[in-house]
Amino acid sequence: MPLSQAIKAVAFAYGRQTNRNEHSTIYGEMYRKSEIASYNLLPVACFQESLDWLTE
Repeated sequence: MPLSQAIKAVAFAYGRQTNRNEHSTIYGEMYRKSEIASYNLLPVACFQESLDWLTE
């Protein structure tokens, strides 16, 4: 699953719990955690770690 789709899925599920749009929250936290400014800058070696974080 591409990272952008994983973020969208997690944000949708979280948003159903909070009744808010959580895409910015999840997206921003992933960027802060990974210290990147774009999906394209995420090193391949960190891809699985980012997916694992999203699915915790």
